[in-house]
Amino acid sequence: MSKVEASEALVEAKVPLLKNNIDEHENEVLGRRVWNESKKLWHIAGPAIFNRVSNYSMLVITQVFAGHLGDMELAATSIAMNLILGLDLGIMK
Repeated sequence: MSKVEASEALVEAKVPLLKNNIDEHENEVLGRRVWNESKKLWHIAGPAIFNRVSNYSMLVITQVFAGHLGDMELAATSIAMNLILGLDLGIMK
């Protein structure tokens, strides 16, 4: 590696990967900063919340339909759905 390549690599290493917007955010009102952070958080947490709600809804609906078949079928469906849901949540963590 030549000296020019080494100095270019050193300059690239000093360049920040993320833009530092601390000065811009200090001048904003607290309510606006909280709102911006909340929007960013919902982009991350929204799909996870939807996944949990849909999984538990599927469990409840399946057990309601299986309950009309009989006690043995309800028990079998309950065990199977809890196993599937447990594996799903275990893999997501």
